[in-house]
Amino acid sequence: MIKNIIITISLLLISCSKDKHKIEIYTSPYRFNNLEGIQLSKHFENEIKNDADFLRKFGANTTFDTLNNDIIFAGKFNFVSTKLNKEPTISDNEILMLDLDKNEIIFSESGRKQLSKLKGSLYGIQFIMTDNKKPIMTGYLWNDFSPYWSNWNTISYSTDFNKKKKNRIFKGIGRQDLLGQPINFSNYTDLLIAFKESNRLKEKASR
Repeated sequence: MIKNIIITISLLLISCSKDKHKIEIYTSPYRFNNLEGIQLSKHFENEIKNDADFLRKFGANTTFDTLNNDIIFAGKFNFVSTKLNKEPTISDNEILMLDLDKNEIIFSESGRKQLSKLKGSLYGIQFIMTDNKKPIMTGYLWNDFSPYWSNWNTISYSTDFNKKKKNRIFKGIGRQDLLGQPINFSNYTDLLIAFKESNRLKEKASR
């Protein structure tokens, strides 16, 4: 009897904890500008004069990193909340776990299906992750088949949802390393709280 009561209370606590946080991923029909680098039109003036389609090929929001002499296809960005899609691309019940040890975010089968259906730029699809509608991270949903690179937070996905049951989440660092590097999640306190208090955070294993 007592054991059953304890189990019931535990389940209620878990349920209440999860209900406090509604984590969702939104996308937008718009492409927000990179915050870093200079406009391609300023750096490639001669190329643009000789090729009217030059900017279209690279994307109007793409910028150039003069320090590293490289193109930024997908960089840090600010967003306008009124320009986001009204419904989330990935809903709360489709976000199952954030694994800090393996740098993976795990979605349900329906969540992976949603990602596999995405049709967007080879330069990634900008996303905004929210907790109860409050932004907790921005980044790019990145098709594994893209030949380009990211310079910001990135969640990789496959067009074959059965092929990829765990999605890498990483910080893109440009062409120098296409696999990127682990995200410093200590910079995303609200995100960690949301995942931890909703029992969806797997912390790094002690070495």
